[in-house]
Amino acid sequence: MKKPRVAFETLGCKANFFDTQQLQVICERLGFQIVPFSSEADAYVVNTCTVTAHADHQGRQALRRAHRQNPLALVIATGCTAQISPQSLESIEGVDAVFGTQQREEVIRYLAQSFLVTDAPPSTFDESVPLSQDRARAYLKIQDGCNFRCAYCAIWKARGKSRSRPVALLVDDVHRLVDAGYEEVIITGIHIGSYGRDLQGQPKLSHLLQEIYAKTSVRRIRLSSLDPECLDPDLLELFLSEKRLARHLHLSLQSASDSVLRLMRRRTKSADAKRIIEALTENSKGFFIAADIMVGFPGETEEDFKRTHQFLEELSFAWLHVFPFSARPETVAETMSAQVAKNEIQRRARLLTSLAHAKREKFYQSQIGETLPVIVTSKQKDEEGFLHGISDNNVPILYPDTGARHGASEEVLIERVHDGKVYGRCQSLQKKKNNLRRLKSSFTTAFESERILSAH
Repeated sequence: MKKPRVAFETLGCKANFFDTQQLQVICERLGFQIVPFSSEADAYVVNTCTVTAHADHQGRQALRRAHRQNPLALVIATGCTAQISPQSLESIEGVDAVFGTQQREEVIRYLAQSFLVTDAPPSTFDESVPLSQDRARAYLKIQDGCNFRCAYCAIWKARGKSRSRPVALLVDDVHRLVDAGYEEVIITGIHIGSYGRDLQGQPKLSHLLQEIYAKTSVRRIRLSSLDPECLDPDLLELFLSEKRLARHLHLSLQSASDSVLRLMRRRTKSADAKRIIEALTENSKGFFIAADIMVGFPGETEEDFKRTHQFLEELSFAWLHVFPFSARPETVAETMSAQVAKNEIQRRARLLTSLAHAKREKFYQSQIGETLPVIVTSKQKDEEGFLHGISDNNVPILYPDTGARHGASEEVLIERVHDGKVYGRCQSLQKKKNNLRRLKSSFTTAFESERILSAH
């Protein structure tokens, strides 16, 4: 009997990707075949995001695209948009079912019932890490939800209060991932800086990391987005001293104007963010710092914007994720006065995007001559014969094929940057060649010595 085909499309944050992977693993266990979203499937599942109006739009587009690809297929929406405004998705032609973030097990149940799957779907959703992740690096979701109420954000409504998974269970998950061959684990969640506050003893994120390092042989851990105020002295010290913690930090900064930060109901001050950024970039060579920056928030004046621009220009950022403000329904910012004109928001976004590309180019150039630890992210070489990899400090690198497996770790010397792409040469392979040459030379020398002795 032919397996029913299911395709998934995921929008938004790494936590959403983790959630999708859990759904895929359960579907495979129940006998479904996972196929690319661009192919014809019997069912399509879109995991939506509502962080911006553009993200909402992308979700709706994906649902319509699924229906066009196969009008007879089931089309299911899940995720944050589905949780906050299900009616906006239910009204789309071809959408059969909508399940929010707190109903993910219903996605499985609906698929099982629709395709008459005999194996019973799980009654509760397993939060442990999915081991059959089709990725070079594994995601590990340590918490879900958020207790804060930033003026522009609706995610707390979609995800609920912060809920952390116990340290012991997460350490077990990392053990399983290491045993499955993963070289890198990416720590993710909706607000990972809140980790442990709801657990007995209130273990901090730094404590979780220390337990993972002490009790597992994981090669590398990378953290997803953090608020600046969440980088306490213990976590900062780990970034500077622990070689297995990636030299990469993505800050949820939003603005460098303290007046705008107050309007946003953020808990950060620009001086504190500056102190953290300087501590990392001045004490850890090649540290990659990126930041989320929102432009055009209600009340952001030209002076506020210039202050943010100057802050970003002066500090050693490697990338800026710039996005224009878009009012989310039922948030404080939606009804705030002093809304910024759309054309002005677009102008500010263009200026910061230009700065972002210049910052990234400068950082990439600074890595020429450096040998970086790289995880292979491509399953095979590309058309030009290059493997694709990602370094510990978040540099995507192209280098000649070595035959390394997907997810393997290699040492790569950065040689050049061209057209925004970074090219290198594998040092691991070179070391193997050198060792073989030395071995061959020693055998040859030994053989010659033996021949000479025999001749006498």
